[in-house]
Amino acid sequence: AVAATRLLAAVQAIADQHGHELDPRLEGRVFETTERSARERLGQRFEAEFAAGSGLTLEEAIELALRAE
Repeated sequence: AVAATRLLAAVQAIADQHGHELDPRLEGRVFETTERSARERLGQRFEAEFAAGSGLTLEEAIELALRAE
């Protein structure tokens, strides 16, 4: 749940930095569902992990995704 939370935040932050909006299908099906699940699993830790993910670079997010497999 930690990696998923950080990756969600990174995707959103990187898209924002580059002036892109997330595909609405991605937001509804993947983003919201994963966020809800991660919030349930992490509880109060969710916000801290999301904040940590928001600061990841693209390279760091890719590395995290590869390690999380």
